[in-house]
Amino acid sequence: MRRYRLIVSLIILSLATGLLASCSSNSASGEAASANKTIPVAVANNSKPISYIDESGKLTGYEVEVLRKIDRKLPNVKFKIESVSQEAEEVGIDTGKYSLVAQGFFKTPERAKKYLFPNQASGVSLMKIFTVAGKGKRFRSLADLRGQKIAPVPPNGGVYNLLVTYNKQHPQQKLTFKTAENVPIANRFKEINNGKYDALIWPSSNVDVKTIEKSLHIKIEQSQPVQVNPTYFLIAKGKTKLKDQISTALKKLKRSGKLQTLSKKYFNENIFKYAK
Repeated sequence: MRRYRLIVSLIILSLATGLLASCSSNSASGEAASANKTIPVAVANNSKPISYIDESGKLTGYEVEVLRKIDRKLPNVKFKIESVSQEAEEVGIDTGKYSLVAQGFFKTPERAKKYLFPNQASGVSLMKIFTVAGKGKRFRSLADLRGQKIAPVPPNGGVYNLLVTYNKQHPQQKLTFKTAENVPIANRFKEINNGKYDALIWPSSNVDVKTIEKSLHIKIEQSQPVQVNPTYFLIAKGKTKLKDQISTALKKLKRSGKLQTLSKKYFNENIFKYAK
């Protein structure tokens, strides 16, 4: 009888130990699963070559591919990338729908108050002067545009700020320009081609030269950069860990040359060679 009780006790102890181990294993597995966080990310739609839908229906572009490379370097994190309008990006990050948005953003004091910036730039914006071959002289600097007809620029943002700053610094040699919103980039080149304007000042990363040349049957000429600005992803306030992770990943990608390779693929040049 004593031996029987001992055997029963050992069996119960064994079952209990197995149950505890199973619970511990399930708990650990649950913790691991919960650690795989999905990060909602928004990129600009129809902004080739930064982000766009290709002919096969795949979302691609320079910033999209940079984000995918970052994603592969972050443990327990999965980016859910969505293509939306700029307005939807701004509303989404402000309301908490997105943790990160991308559209070649400049770092400004106003944005620094609202968002976090990685310690490493994700790209470089090269402000250039664009003309159509055979439609006038080539412009090498902003000073060359004095007295010329400059295609209208958006009433805010990088191009507008560049021209306003230039005019403040050169009060005797001011450039004349108008502003206009929501004008497709191809239309601006049409107006240069028909003689309405002489030149366009624009970030080269936002000009799909090959597509515009093909659709309008023109040859586009562009100057060397007249201004160079690092560009960043915007990260929602409070996402400090995500900011640090992205900063580290970007640093590694740049050091390994992968950002430069993507730059050549989508912009046809190494944009980082202009960065200080």
